[in-house]
Amino acid sequence: LRIDDWELHVSNGFNGGIAGKRVKISYSEQKISRRLSDITNLINNSSLANPVKENANSIFKCLAEAESLVHGIPLEKIHFHEIGAIDSILDICGAAFAVFHLGITEMASTPASLGSGHVNCDHGRMPVPVPAVVELVRRYHIPVNPDNVVGELVTPTGAAILAIMIGRFGECSLTSIDKIGYGLGTRNLKGRANALRIIGQTAEIGDSQDIQRDSVVVLTTNLDDMNPEWFGLLWERLFDMGALDVALIPITMKKGRPAVRLEVIGQLGSDDKLGRAILENTT
Repeated sequence: LRIDDWELHVSNGFNGGIAGKRVKISYSEQKISRRLSDITNLINNSSLANPVKENANSIFKCLAEAESLVHGIPLEKIHFHEIGAIDSILDICGAAFAVFHLGITEMASTPASLGSGHVNCDHGRMPVPVPAVVELVRRYHIPVNPDNVVGELVTPTGAAILAIMIGRFGECSLTSIDKIGYGLGTRNLKGRANALRIIGQTAEIGDSQDIQRDSVVVLTTNLDDMNPEWFGLLWERLFDMGALDVALIPITMKKGRPAVRLEVIGQLGSDDKLGRAILENTT
């Protein structure tokens, strides 16, 4: 990242009776207020792999959008204070790098426990969850778990990582577990461990490690009353909105009516805009 004078310290520790790893970042830089463009340039000019850059930039962009809405300031004028500090930049880029380096292809999470009470930040005293976390939870439909813990359990950085990196929320659906890791927090929580647990399953026996996998969203609907001449414009609009592929399949509906099944493939998270494009450009 071309950042000088910082160190990563990893040590073994305990919290709430659980043994795990504790990670600490030390650096000499004083707090610097950075804009999104400053952080994007820092990431893009680094030697990180392109998938790492893309995920890190996506995380920071969703953070900036949330802060922009919360504070009523245009996106290009948003200044990151705590989030613009070196430790937050290394947290986000480190998370994106870890996923890439470990070859993780899919991630799921249980609902997030947000905490309660108040926290002091550069903007003053804020309620927990802080406004940026609330906006990220709302915008990205992150499910939450009611909890009576007093204190901040999910920071804006953590919420943004959940929003961009997690493909599915819910109960554990692994069929086996062969990887386990515990990351420990520094604060002691009454009656529980302050830890992030990651459990993993590698490819099942018989799966080829060379097979490339991807997750997409598929939208489909049947059209029986649309002028076929309009499909050309529909295709253009859907591809302009980021569709990966569009298919029109002749079908027969009830009472023998000839019709067309429209199938649209898009990237995860694109269903809202693709769905709207379908509603606006078909019958």
